[in-house]
Amino acid sequence: MQTYLITEELFIERISNKNGDFRNSTFTFPLILSANYDFPLDFTDCIFEKRVIATNASFLDEVRFDNAEFNDEVDFSLATFIGRVHFHDTEFKEEALWRRTHFAKSVHFIGTYFYGDTFFDKAFFAQESLFTRVRFMKDVYFHKTFFGKRADFSYVSFSDLHTTSFFSIKSSYERMDGKIMEDIPPRLIFRYVFFPRKAMFTNVDLSRVIFQNSVIENIVFKDCEFSHHHGRSCFYSEIAKEIELDIDSERFERIASGHVYMDFRVNDGPRKEVNIGDTIVFVNKADRKKRFKVFIVERYDARDWS
Repeated sequence: MQTYLITEELFIERISNKNGDFRNSTFTFPLILSANYDFPLDFTDCIFEKRVIATNASFLDEVRFDNAEFNDEVDFSLATFIGRVHFHDTEFKEEALWRRTHFAKSVHFIGTYFYGDTFFDKAFFAQESLFTRVRFMKDVYFHKTFFGKRADFSYVSFSDLHTTSFFSIKSSYERMDGKIMEDIPPRLIFRYVFFPRKAMFTNVDLSRVIFQNSVIENIVFKDCEFSHHHGRSCFYSEIAKEIELDIDSERFERIASGHVYMDFRVNDGPRKEVNIGDTIVFVNKADRKKRFKVFIVERYDARDWS
């Protein structure tokens, strides 16, 4: 796709006029983003020939870097993204830093290539984060990273010659009454992932982490917590099966809307209020053997059942 050269003067002029449309632009100068941007920014199909530094910047609206190409190092450390962030099919050719980066809404790194070392150190993902089909070609570190909701790493590729490290991952959820429950097991999903020889999970509670159709023999687990079943340690995938892997929203609505024909229990006890982290078991009144189990993992599934 053809791109157009943009000068530093033109970039400053557009930013000062709150015009964030830079699609199909080529930046030949180092791009410094350090202000509070209260308007959308669109860098779709852009090429960045020099460094991109966005430390301490605040993005209050939606930001897009879809199909962008970063040919030098990138530093989003201490940046705050209030709106949604998109990195679809993006290429990071050099080192990418995300230290203490705060993502208030969902962020998508779908199909992105990281050719250099990548650091998510104490990064904060408040909502869903998608890393599906991402390629990490060198070292990648998720250290003390916070995932408020699920993080999907399905079909991710890690380098067999470099380090893959997940260290001290945390999570939380918001109850219907607004109370924040912190430090619960993170909701990480790995489907169809081949973990290389230098993959490590250290000090991670794996009791809600899903490894489905993945090769995990090479992973080194150190100081990790596991699920338990019949007195033995196991992976969450062994006991959850399909009923707690991916709850189809339409299927859930269909079951939930007809709950007057079914008995249900919350966390093995009667309750009207359902929160993220709860488990609902529906039992067909006509046939007690027919059961449907739902593990509440998304905010819109939580509701008042009065």
